[in-house]
Amino acid sequence: MTQQCADFIGAAVREHTHDWHMMQRVFVEDSVRVGLVSPYAIDVPGGVQQHVLELAHWLRGHGHQVSVLAPADDESALPEGVTSAGGTVSVRYNGSVARLAFGPLASARTRRWVTGVALMSCTSTNPLAPACPCWHSGR
Repeated sequence: MTQQCADFIGAAVREHTHDWHMMQRVFVEDSVRVGLVSPYAIDVPGGVQQHVLELAHWLRGHGHQVSVLAPADDESALPEGVTSAGGTVSVRYNGSVARLAFGPLASARTRRWVTGVALMSCTSTNPLAPACPCWHSGR
């Protein structure tokens, strides 16, 4: 699904350069520093985690610089380009149990990540999830 979405967006940008001049320049011609934020533990298998990692891989394959911020309990085997926001706490959320990171450590790591990566674009898979305080880090 991630590949289909990315291919669709790429094709739309290339086909509509007269309408999307800036999008075409940013996504097709230039390398962009992209930050992807996942509120869910990256070291626990799940759909959101897989989506974030596949999107990061696709973007890197198209010449973009990608950094991922996500909670992780096991920081010894993080995938390429992933920065841990700290350990997780299990929280009942949206009908399931989500492993999220929040608190002073997550806030400090998020602030360090945001300022250290010099992003041109940053997106969260679920900005309303109570985790990864990227949007509360003062940036």
